[in-house]
Amino acid sequence: NPFTSLNAIFSDGEKLYAYNRCLEGSDLRSICYKDSPYYTLTFLDEGDMLIVASEKLWKDDNWIKLSNGDLLTAWVDGEEVEHEVKHISG
Repeated sequence: NPFTSLNAIFSDGEKLYAYNRCLEGSDLRSICYKDSPYYTLTFLDEGDMLIVASEKLWKDDNWIKLSNGDLLTAWVDGEEVEHEVKHISG
């Protein structure tokens, strides 16, 4: 295989897109949080802002993990940041 995982974050100037894809079956764990898998992409929705990172930046239960093959789409609607997650492959 040419890759083991892919985390991609990009924008078209109006929306933000974040995609997580990895090969199944890895037992690797996060360096910072041993209770989390290594191949992840997470986000935190704070209403007026959205943070996307390879892993949660601090121990907070509100971080949401993208599953393998999930695409996060986020956009600004007035004072709030809206988002949706769709499973597109995997």
